[in-house]
Amino acid sequence: MSTRRSIKTISGIVYRDSDRDGRQGNSNPSMKGIGINLFIPADRGIQNDSGENVKIRRDKLIVRALTNEKGEFRFFVNDCDYCVSLDIDTLPKGTAVENPYRSVHKGKSDEILFAVNDIKPKVITKVRYDSDAGEHELCSADMIRLAYGSGLIDEKTKIQYLARALFQSDKLPWEFRSRVPMKSGTGLLEELNRYLKNRSAKPEVSETIRQYFNSSIPELDKAYRSPGGWFNLHYTLSGENAVDFNYRDPEAIPQYIRQAAEAFDNVKAVTCSVRGYREPLLEEGKDCYDVYIYDLKDKYGVTYSSEQYSTQKQRTVVASSYICIDNNYSREKGFDKSRLDCVRVTAAHEFFHAIQYAYNVEADTWWKEASATWNEDEVYTGVNDYVRYIKKYFKTPGQSLDRTGYSGVIFAKFLSQYYGGYDAMRKIWELQAMGHNNSIQAIDRFIRTYYAGKDIGSVYNQFSTYNANPAQYYKEGASWNLSAAAQNTYAKYPISANNGRLDHLASNYQLFRPVDTDRDSSLRIAIEGVEGRWGFTLQKRSSRTNQYSITEILSRGLYDRAEIELGGFGTTFDEIWLIPSNLETVHDKMPYSYSADIV
Repeated sequence: MSTRRSIKTISGIVYRDSDRDGRQGNSNPSMKGIGINLFIPADRGIQNDSGENVKIRRDKLIVRALTNEKGEFRFFVNDCDYCVSLDIDTLPKGTAVENPYRSVHKGKSDEILFAVNDIKPKVITKVRYDSDAGEHELCSADMIRLAYGSGLIDEKTKIQYLARALFQSDKLPWEFRSRVPMKSGTGLLEELNRYLKNRSAKPEVSETIRQYFNSSIPELDKAYRSPGGWFNLHYTLSGENAVDFNYRDPEAIPQYIRQAAEAFDNVKAVTCSVRGYREPLLEEGKDCYDVYIYDLKDKYGVTYSSEQYSTQKQRTVVASSYICIDNNYSREKGFDKSRLDCVRVTAAHEFFHAIQYAYNVEADTWWKEASATWNEDEVYTGVNDYVRYIKKYFKTPGQSLDRTGYSGVIFAKFLSQYYGGYDAMRKIWELQAMGHNNSIQAIDRFIRTYYAGKDIGSVYNQFSTYNANPAQYYKEGASWNLSAAAQNTYAKYPISANNGRLDHLASNYQLFRPVDTDRDSSLRIAIEGVEGRWGFTLQKRSSRTNQYSITEILSRGLYDRAEIELGGFGTTFDEIWLIPSNLETVHDKMPYSYSADIV
């Protein structure tokens, strides 16, 4: 006797709930072309984190369909459990559905009705641009790039203004002059060099840039060899580029010059002699490394590459270099740290750029700046000048990691703390020297080589999760008084389906707070990320200890949808963060969606 598996159907209708009564009627038209996804459970379980009751259902997408002219959809299914999901990305603009998910047990279901409602458009009253330094901390180069990005100036004007910002900032139009110093002119210098190599570069602009390059260093009539003998510091005692000196003994080496020399000697000793990084390449015919000290106006420092060499074996480009630093770091120029602190962190930052040029000149600028800023705090940990730059990262976590700059120092500090310290950073730069110009690829190669089962995606997922509460996860995090900015904060439920898009290696943060902290309830969150590789995690704050615990929901591309039910929402947990992260390294604008309700 043969048995035949029964075939069942799951069907439904999508309609426009114009009168918002929750019922389909003559005044509520059907909606054609709306995407419907059918999921089947791939994993069920109860996850207990520190005694917590967290129920998680993970699903795999098995088929998609579009509604017909009557708004209908139909799936032929077996005797299994399913989840039906309305794809909110296919809804008309200005509409939403409160609950886009329906569970079906053993293939049995009444007709599923999805009521689509109109929503009020958000009114944008102000456009705000954030610099890499943070709100209200725009240096001239930041202001110029933002003006270009918003269409206020063209590329030719942008390059002209950037050249002035680096070499002649007092000649900038007033609207682009800033009292905020530029952390390093090295990245800007690289941007101008890339423009010169561009075939579409304007000849007159290129000529102006070359003139700036040829006249960048003024005449400096004095020199001092550092006590360690490796650095030669050039300076003057007269004119606008003069350093402070003892007028009673003008032949004595100025205190500032001795402090700068000691700082460079110390940075080299720590970074190269102790930690094993390569020494910078000396310019041909010289037995020491040149440091030029003059009025940089509004810049901490800049490192110039001079002679470049191709390494045939690794097919990389390396370069000798020299460093320029400011002659006094006065408060009149906008510097708010002491002169000694400024010269110390600048020596650590720019010397690391010189080291980078001994590995690979063509490595990504963002990683050069992130790791150079990291080196400041490694050598001079008490100055903490880097903190002003990580503010930007926490304010704009939706920006791709490799589109940061100084603010990327937070990722460098994360890698250093959890994946091998300064040794890890050195190994990454060794990989850059082996032909990995792309820094994300070099970091990924390092992680895969030394940490089995991990890669840049899984490590970034951990990184973005920790950023919800830096005080708990970073050694210096408690002193920052920072955490990732919530894109949305919710305290009323249910929450209709929200869709978002994220660029590669970027995250968003959705914050859920209980309606009543004196009564426990369960929070149910449903999420989807059906394209590419996603990481979804929860950070749950204990109302008793204020400590966070982590639940990983969806990662490694194994599942397409998940539904989570968290008990104790109220008295046990007083704050829950949902953190979606695009773990791809190149794919942008990837969609995801989520909804939430109290059950």
